[in-house]
Amino acid sequence: MSRQKGGFGGYRGRRTLTDILRLIAVVLTVLVILVLAGLFFGQKYIVQTDRGLQFQLPQALRPGKEEPDIGDISVVIQPSDSERREEPEQEPERALTAALQLPLSAVLDGTAVGSMEEAGANALILQMKGREGQLNWVSQQPLAVAAGVSGQDQSVNDALTAWNQGEVYTVARLCCFRDNTLPYQNNAVALRASYGNWRDELGLRWLDPAKAEGQAYVAGLCGELAALGFDEIVLECWAYPSRGNLDVITDGPAGDRQAVTDLALALLEQIDAETEGYDVRISLVADGELLERTGLDLNSLDQWEGNIWTVGEGEYLAGLDKNADGGRIVRIVSALEGKEAGAQGVLPEPELG
Repeated sequence: MSRQKGGFGGYRGRRTLTDILRLIAVVLTVLVILVLAGLFFGQKYIVQTDRGLQFQLPQALRPGKEEPDIGDISVVIQPSDSERREEPEQEPERALTAALQLPLSAVLDGTAVGSMEEAGANALILQMKGREGQLNWVSQQPLAVAAGVSGQDQSVNDALTAWNQGEVYTVARLCCFRDNTLPYQNNAVALRASYGNWRDELGLRWLDPAKAEGQAYVAGLCGELAALGFDEIVLECWAYPSRGNLDVITDGPAGDRQAVTDLALALLEQIDAETEGYDVRISLVADGELLERTGLDLNSLDQWEGNIWTVGEGEYLAGLDKNADGGRIVRIVSALEGKEAGAQGVLPEPELG
């Protein structure tokens, strides 16, 4: 039987469209697999730069010159200017060698420094409470406010605070119990006599040093001066009076030496409590006779760090100057004699009481 011709067999000369699409799919699949594999194994070489994501080969695979091995590297991060904190400079220690008293107006009008330089002084004395009882600053003490002896201008307090933050060693002069105004305004704190308010040899009234209100008033004033920033507060008339007709005082320890001593020490203790936390020195205007009368000897002044501003000399004072812990003598003079003369201060009309 002969083979039949014609009809259709398999065509192998051309690719069909289906074959082409299948090939493209295979190629795309391979490419996707390669991309995914590259992302997975090469993600540590992908870095963020200013121009976006970039692929960086490790140094060993980069063409060109190899970088030398420089060993371990220590990185020190320097703080920026805003982060730098300079060590505070140590302020020079303030000391009194030559003190000059000037009116408070010299601080307010800016002439104090020039006057001190002209006189050769390195410390300034300001009278903050005199014998009349008026205060040269605005006080919050109730007795002062009620008696009208407090200053009225808050700008004075502000000026004193600013001044005391400067480099000048500044001393506040405070007359304690001799006070011609407050006892007149308030008899409850007055030193009394048979005729009314007791008056001393100058005809001036006194606060009663034996009364708690009087001691608290003086101590409170010292606390306010310490808060204003004074380096030193020098006390005058700080003990029971020793001049004038003491016999007419109706109630007081004039003839009892131990009582006088106890009152003086009680005042210093109250002042110490009121000024605690402030870098201020509490000093006394005295001579050897006054210190002996009040019983303030080397034993009682053992822990005291104040100065003795004195108008006299003597063995008693010399012993205090040499032995009292932290204490020393400031000679009260009419004119400064030069720094080689030792600690000295021009203190017009010093008052012992």
